Amino acid sequence: MVSNFGLDGHEEISDGRSALYTLERNHINSQKAISLPSSPHEYRSQTSKRSGPSGFVANDQLVSTWNKVLESPLFHNNPPLPFQEWHIDFSELTVGTRVGIGFFGEVFRGLWNGTEVAVKVFLEQDLTAENMEDFCNEISILSRLRHPNVILFLGACTKPPRLSMVTEYMEMGSLYYLIHLSGQKKRLSWRRRLKMLRDICR
Repeated sequence: MVSNFGLDGHEEISDGRSALYTLERNHINSQKAISLPSSPHEYRSQTSKRSGPSGFVANDQLVSTWNKVLESPLFHNNPPLPFQEWHIDFSELTVGTRVGIGFFGEVFRGLWNGTEVAVKVFLEQDLTAENMEDFCNEISILSRLRHPNVILFLGACTKPPRLSMVTEYMEMGSLYYLIHLSGQKKRLSWRRRLKMLRDICR
């Protein structure tokens, strides 16, 4: 499914090209659905120079905010999210051209350990319990989705001022862009449209 997370009708697609655009994307098809990673660290390169876990150390303010978030109704009947497991240090990312913008964040094309990714950088970086709860809620949803027709969540940068989410990169942009903005609408056959509807239903 040609869709990038978090984009809406306000997105913009850049025609600019960079070195990142010469890289081939590793597609994930339905035959590989059974092997989709359950953790972003399964995606890490075997030859990565990282010798240990990330150096993410929460300061007192961040710990206090996380505690407020975990005490909220969102987590009362649910286990805390494995934030350390899903954490990606922002320094591990190579951020390239901006490919879209929505109400909640900007989306950039980037690289993570040799893998082409989309990086959603949240516009609201203020360290408040409300903002962090929204951030946690989105991680909670995306980290549980594992389906070949749903964009793959790889991890998140959980330390302000770079609260970001990392997913697989979709070459064609969002479904909204493909249908309404790309000029491809008239070229979509009914067979293609029905296939897209079936993929959404799955």
